[in-house]
Amino acid sequence: MKILSFMNKLYSVLSYYYTDKIQPITKLIFGINSFLSLAILISEYLYGYIFDSTTLLKIVNIIIYYFIFYEVINLIFLRNEDITSFGIYYKQRFIEVILAFFVIILIIFDKFFLVYILKLEYTSEVLILTYLSFAQIIILFNNVLHFSRYVSNIKYRKIKPSLVFLISFLFIIFIGILMLASPKTHNKPIPLVDIIFVVVSATCVTGLSSIDIGTDLNLGGQLIILFLIQVGGLGLMTLTSFFSYYLAGQVSLTNQIVMRELFSEISLEKVKKNLKDITLFTFVIETLGAFFLYLTIPDHIIPEGKSKFFYAVFHSISAFCNAGFSLFPDSLYSLSKISYSSIYIIMILIILGGIGFSVISDLFNKVRNKKHKISLTTKIVLSSNMIIWVVSFIIFLFFKYYYNFQLSTKETVLNSLFFAITPRTAGFNILPYNIYPLPLIFFTFLLMWIGASPVSTGGGIKTTTITIALFHIISLLTGKKNVEIFNRTISNDTIIRSYTNVLLSLITIFIGIFLLSIFEKHDFLKITFEVVSAYGTVGLSLGITSELTNISKIVISLIMLTGRIGILSLLLAIIPRAKEKKYEYPKEYVIVG
Repeated sequence: MKILSFMNKLYSVLSYYYTDKIQPITKLIFGINSFLSLAILISEYLYGYIFDSTTLLKIVNIIIYYFIFYEVINLIFLRNEDITSFGIYYKQRFIEVILAFFVIILIIFDKFFLVYILKLEYTSEVLILTYLSFAQIIILFNNVLHFSRYVSNIKYRKIKPSLVFLISFLFIIFIGILMLASPKTHNKPIPLVDIIFVVVSATCVTGLSSIDIGTDLNLGGQLIILFLIQVGGLGLMTLTSFFSYYLAGQVSLTNQIVMRELFSEISLEKVKKNLKDITLFTFVIETLGAFFLYLTIPDHIIPEGKSKFFYAVFHSISAFCNAGFSLFPDSLYSLSKISYSSIYIIMILIILGGIGFSVISDLFNKVRNKKHKISLTTKIVLSSNMIIWVVSFIIFLFFKYYYNFQLSTKETVLNSLFFAITPRTAGFNILPYNIYPLPLIFFTFLLMWIGASPVSTGGGIKTTTITIALFHIISLLTGKKNVEIFNRTISNDTIIRSYTNVLLSLITIFIGIFLLSIFEKHDFLKITFEVVSAYGTVGLSLGITSELTNISKIVISLIMLTGRIGILSLLLAIIPRAKEKKYEYPKEYVIVG
């Protein structure tokens, strides 16, 4: 008993010493190894070997051995002496334990593995790359789990949620630029400013592009764009928090509060449910969209040597994320002439991505449970979208006949619906906007500025913002004290936030137009269209994107980032909060209007 007691005390002392003194060092080394592993993996595929194959093999083996050491030493020196802590550790880190097991198997049978693949008819460079890639992908996935747990444990009380959201986008943009800058992703040389522009556009799911991604980028480059669209559409914080909740074990209360603010939810429990729903709905909808697009896209429109399956997947993700990127050189113009079904599928995907994840979840719960009450946000989103779609449809029909567009009845219906849906957030087009009359272009400004709905893949000031602002104006004109929608009173904080978004968006657009009018020689209408499209993360253009000067491309990139994050969220992230005062100045009325 004394020996056992002594061993327990010794274990406790060593555990506390390791946790307080040694673990910070092991974490630092693990972080360096993780960064080195990622750098080597990117270099192998995109930039070529940094070292010779033998040296590279030794470096990766060192990373692998340290990975095993780090997981084992953390398992041994647990803070809690109770043996049940091992069970808790295993339960929380089940995925990492499995990955560690695979790495151990890889170490034990590495010679057998290498001898086996040497029998295949490949060069030694390819064989070593295959072996290293397999090992590093396992480590990379493990690093994602560690990063997710680290994010979940950050003390967010000292970090603004909007700042975290901004940093997450900047991080993914940096990674995107690093990957797309590789010559191995291009079919021809692309200037760095164009790479930055396209990466920002893809991450912000805008769709503006100064290059033709269908011809200027090879399959590797297009896959990078697709990755950026998917991550940008969902938001890196959403993906990170999903890993924290469902793969990386427990998550802190402060992390839940951050996600609550990002999702605009009152209940913390709903945050967790929304994360699960977002991931599930995204996977199901994009998979179904790709399946139906594969069935409806004609084979002969796919360029020779290209995969129809990849085209279907790419356009499904691009449509659902409201990105507007297309692998066809003329967007969807040629496709619309031979396959109406494909265009209607894309419109459905745009609608589902644009109305917001919370609305889809709310409607799904209503179908599953008839007693479920539809939220006020869902009612506002659906009603406002329906009004905008109907008004836009009628306006296109009116100007179609007024200006005598040469369209058949089926083409008229298709183009009217497409005009009602896509200018809000998605940059696809089936008719060149250059042929549109001035009134339709001007009305498109309004659609792009309003944008999509909250917690969606789209941008703009959002449908709920414009709805609340309009209802407040009506309340002022009719003398009503409160703003009431669907028998509910809107809080003053919500009203103030709506007006702030409206004002700040107009200021941002004005600054963007002012700057571009300095650097560009294009018509004022084209410049305005480009800026509003960038802010609304729409991606439509009157044909000047590729002709912009380098400084204008940087300005547009900043506007796209501002529109995706939200100007109010951006300012909240970078402007320090004022200290709360315990006194109040006398109130005074000022003449306005």
